[in-house]
Amino acid sequence: MSELILHCADWYEATYFVQKENAWDILNEEMKCLLDVKYMARDYLINSITRKGTAVSRICEEIYQRYLTN
Repeated sequence: MSELILHCADWYEATYFVQKENAWDILNEEMKCLLDVKYMARDYLINSITRKGTAVSRICEEIYQRYLTN
C-alpha cells in the first residue's frame, strides 16, 4: 500500500511541476493541498482512466477505496 501511495506522490509531483509555469512560486497553502496523499491518489487514478481511455483495474480501485475509508 505504501508503495502505491509513494508512486502516486512521485508521479503527481513530477507531472504537476512539468506542466505548470512558475510552479515554485505556488502559495504554501496550495502546496499543502496538492501534497495531501488522498488527493494524489485520486488524481492519479483519474488521470490513468482519462489518458488511457480504460477503467482502472478492480484491485487498484479497491485498494484506493479502502485507503479513503481509513
